[in-house]
Formats: sequence, C-alpha cells, structure tokens
Amino acid sequence: MNLQVFHELLLNQPLLVLFITIAIGLLIGRCSIKGIHLGSSGVLFSALLAGHLGYSIPTGVGTLGLVLFVYCVGIAPEVVFLHRSHEMVPLLPSLLASL
Repeated sequence: MNLQVFHELLLNQPLLVLFITIAIGLLIGRCSIKGIHLGSSGVLFSALLAGHLGYSIPTGVGTLGLVLFVYCVGIAPEVVFLHRSHEMVPLLPSLLASL
C-alpha cells in the first residue's frame, strides 16, 4: 500500500483518523524529553498536525470533546472549593457583615 492510497483512505474515513490521531497522541505523550512528559497534551499536538495535513474527524466528536473539556475544567475547582469550604466557615460572619 503506497502513501497516496493511505492518504485517500484517511480522507474518506474520518473515524479512522480520529482513532489514529488519539493513538499517535498517546504515544507522543508517553515520550520523555529531558524529564518532561506531554501526557494527554500529546493528543492535542497530534490533532493539530492532522488538521494541518487536511484530515478531519466526524462532526459531532469535536463538539462532544469541547463539552467534556469545559465540564472537567469546571468540576476540578468545585471539588477543591467544597473540600476547603470548612476552612471558610469562621470567615462567614465577616463576609456577611461586609455586604
């Protein structure tokens, strides 16, 4: 199979592009350069490269990924806030008085 046939296959199969992009990104994320690992950010860099080369993913997947990202970013601070809320109880009367 030559490179042109593989390129045409990827252009016609966006779901295959999605899985290959994730796999390559996870491999990139596991590589260590001077003790620094990219982790799951490797998927982002491989997706940027795939987009630059003209490959696309199924339409709804991008939106779903954005929704999950925003949800996770919102959940992480909430857990810390709720965990430390008992430390803020002594400050509550002064906060209410300042209103």
